Amino acid sequence: MAEKHFRYYSSKVYRQQQRRAEKNKVLPQDSSSSSDSDDNIDDNEPITDPTELNVTNYVPDDDENTLLHTIKHIYYDNSPLLYKNSSTSVMTAVRLLTEFCVNINMDKSNMIKLMKIVKSLLPTPNLLPTTQKKILGTFGKTCLSTTKYLCVNCHQLTSKTRYGSRKCEKKNTITIVMHADGAPLVRSTKQCLWTCFGSIVELPPPVREYQSAIIVMALWVAREKPDVNIFLTEIIQEMIDLINNGTSIFVNNYEFKIIIRTQFFISDLPAKSLFFKTINFNGYFACTCCMTRGYHNPEYGQVLYPYRMNNYTRRTHDQFIETAEQTATANAFGRRELIIEGVRGLSVLLKIFSYPDQIVYDYMHLVCLGHMSNLIRRWFKLFSKDDIIHIDHILSNIRLPHNFSVFFNYSIASVNDWKAKHLRLFVLYIGLPIVIKYLPSLISSHFPIYSMCIKLLHSPNAKTEIDLANDLIHYYCQTAPIVYDPSIELYSLHGHLHLPAQVHEHGGLAYVSSFCFESCIRHIKKKVHGTKQLGTQISYWCDVETIIQREQFQIPQEMLSKLDELFPLKVQTNTFDVIQVEKIKCKCIGVPFYDALCITEIRAYCEHD
Repeated sequence: MAEKHFRYYSSKVYRQQQRRAEKNKVLPQDSSSSSDSDDNIDDNEPITDPTELNVTNYVPDDDENTLLHTIKHIYYDNSPLLYKNSSTSVMTAVRLLTEFCVNINMDKSNMIKLMKIVKSLLPTPNLLPTTQKKILGTFGKTCLSTTKYLCVNCHQLTSKTRYGSRKCEKKNTITIVMHADGAPLVRSTKQCLWTCFGSIVELPPPVREYQSAIIVMALWVAREKPDVNIFLTEIIQEMIDLINNGTSIFVNNYEFKIIIRTQFFISDLPAKSLFFKTINFNGYFACTCCMTRGYHNPEYGQVLYPYRMNNYTRRTHDQFIETAEQTATANAFGRRELIIEGVRGLSVLLKIFSYPDQIVYDYMHLVCLGHMSNLIRRWFKLFSKDDIIHIDHILSNIRLPHNFSVFFNYSIASVNDWKAKHLRLFVLYIGLPIVIKYLPSLISSHFPIYSMCIKLLHSPNAKTEIDLANDLIHYYCQTAPIVYDPSIELYSLHGHLHLPAQVHEHGGLAYVSSFCFESCIRHIKKKVHGTKQLGTQISYWCDVETIIQREQFQIPQEMLSKLDELFPLKVQTNTFDVIQVEKIKCKCIGVPFYDALCITEIRAYCEHD
């Protein structure tokens, strides 16, 4: 008898299968139902050995099972026959069995067992499906629901192991802030120390700023400045491996799988240009964020960035990489250095940092040691001798809260001897009420705009404050050459225009500064003895400090249950944990990390008030 060819599916069914296939690509692999774990079973494969059944081809009687003919007339059925010479199609057989299971309220597991038993009793080979997915596929349908198995602790999706168990593979993220800077080490031999530090974002301030929490990533001791592609190549490769593969740490005999992410790179302007191979801050295209070109002013002998000539076209990472590759190729063979739009070469740091979003301005150098000290030097020319004596008397006798360790031992005329902490206190708190009556009316009305702007950006309570600070800083920069003279429009003033966007991205200026890193440089310089093997000495004593057991802070029991209920400030993201600045209304903040809890005190306006 000639074998008749049957069409397995209609064109409509094929289209449905294609849509289901596209849907399955979008759905996560571990979100599918666990009942489909046996989908790799071939329906043509016998459940039992066919030799044991001694099966022959079956030819049904003409009047057998009249119900089958009734079902064929009710439902459109173009499915293949159940087996060779069968009078029943696959769809009809499956519908009869599923209706029986539904009527007697059979559970899914027993239904699959019944299908397998019936399949073993049929002649082989046969096409009776034995899985839930293939049973639905017989009617051109797919499961409309998905089953997700979540971890009861972190509520993240779990994955299925080869043994059938479920495992939570949530990756704990440690986000790194990187800082690089240099300092003189031995004056007699003119050797300098260049450091690369790291801090952990997940540690709340001020814990992340403690010297014990600062990571010494790399050291360079030499008379010459380091080449970043030599100095940091190995540490960058290790960072890339940790970003891609992660690692494990053990805390109280518990293993935690972690991955590394980077938040931003921070340094002063000379170090930033050195480590990212860009033009120095007194060049023509020195701005990190935009394409503004500086202009040389022959009257003042400086490169200025006039507000009216700003070009706010933002730099992009891809454009910066392309330009850096061009200059690196040209400078590798050319005698004269090629600089394109302020880019001098390709830095290895660009492998883990996005330019310019993750290359931030340090408000310690830009605001405190930069523009604020420049203003005081300009004011000094306007003060009389009596004014200076009165101002110095106020500064030396001022009474500050106990957590302010600031003493004004130098006159305002010696502002170059002031440290950054003096200038920070001056611009945020005491400067305006002290000097306002000694300045001309125009300047005394102009400086409050700058002081208010920096105070808003220092630790904003809401995004509206950042927007207000953005309007204030634009007005201040626009009117600064009118109040003073055009020489004030240095790059250090132009950089202030990008501070509001930086605060939107990375948080208040109080948490994006180099104060802790500069303090750490001074700390590790004390570990040097003599003039030989200086870097080895520093690294050795840093390793010794890590093995010294420090007392663990114990949280009072009465605070464990109340802290996060009263102050729900922590927000989890896919990359790192961040405390929203605009929600900080009180001092105690808790950041849970599994069974540990870190408590710190954060001031809403200043970390030292």
